[in-house]
Formats: sequence, C-alpha cells, structure tokens
Amino acid sequence: MSSENCHLNNSGILYLEIDVYISRIFPDIQEITYDDNSKKLFYEKCDAGMSQLKCVLDLVKNDDYYPSFIKKSAYLFAAISTGHYFPNGNKRLAMMSLTYFLALNKCPWKIVSCERYFVFFKKYFPFYKPTKEDFQNITGWSLYNLNKAINFKVPGKTDNDLVFKKTKKIVERFLKISLDIKDKY
Repeated sequence: MSSENCHLNNSGILYLEIDVYISRIFPDIQEITYDDNSKKLFYEKCDAGMSQLKCVLDLVKNDDYYPSFIKKSAYLFAAISTGHYFPNGNKRLAMMSLTYFLALNKCPWKIVSCERYFVFFKKYFPFYKPTKEDFQNITGWSLYNLNKAINFKVPGKTDNDLVFKKTKKIVERFLKISLDIKDKY
C-alpha cells in the first residue's frame, strides 16, 4: 500500500485518511463481501457514519491519548467495531481498517497457534465460543473471532457489555500476542 494520501506524524506512524477509505477500503469491502450490487454497503452515503469515522481517524493520531502503535491500533479497531457508526458492516470495516493500518505501517503478524487463541478467548470472553469455520489462516480466524467476541451479548444478561476502556485493553492484549513488533513507537 502506498503512503500517498496518508498522514505521517513525528513518530513515523502513517495514518489512514478518509480518502483512502473512499478510494480503497470501501470498494475492497464491497468486492470481497457482496456479489449482489443491490445489497452492497455504501458507507460514504451515510453522513453520520462518515462524520464519526473521521473523528476516529483524527483521534487515533493523538499521542496524548494513544501514545503507542499498539494503543492506536487497538483504538482504531475497537472504536469502529463497537461504535456502530453505520447501519451495517461495522465489524467488516473494523477488520479492514486494522488490516490496512498495519499494512501501511509494515507491521507483520506473528504465527500464533490456534490453541493459544482459544486460551485467550476463554480468558477474556468466557461466554463466547469461537467459531470453528474454515479460514485461509489462523490470523484471519483469530481477528474474525475477536471482532465477534467484543460485540457478543450474553443471552439473558443486560449488564454484559464490555465498557469501551476494557474493550480497548483486551484488543491491545490480543495485538501484543498477534503482532511481530516491539511497540517502539
């Protein structure tokens, strides 16, 4: 991915800008997930959602709130996944946002065993049962399940929502397990 149309701060982190969403991320989501044009999501037509997304993209650049690459990545993913800014496709958008952000910053994934992720999910999401669906790789499977788990509602409970601060911390732990970096930023 080119760094064109991306914002670079003093610490060397490249940030996604809204035009990258319009030109690359939204079309990629549509291409990957929809065969029927009438069912496609057109994120850019949802003014309220676009406004919220722009706020997330601005806030992630704030080093006072998110002083490390892991914290920025966790915030980006958790805010979009749980924010419900758009009528549909928020979890897909969160996954693509994180994937693009990591790729833009040349941040590689570790090879982590499925068993290690099962231990993680059992510890942090005891009521959530990870899917056993086939994925091309464990990384995709783990990210998909993290996305589902942070949005999972325990049936019959009304106080089970993870508060956002706790959600971000859990996503940070997931990323520390999953990313092959020293959070030097």
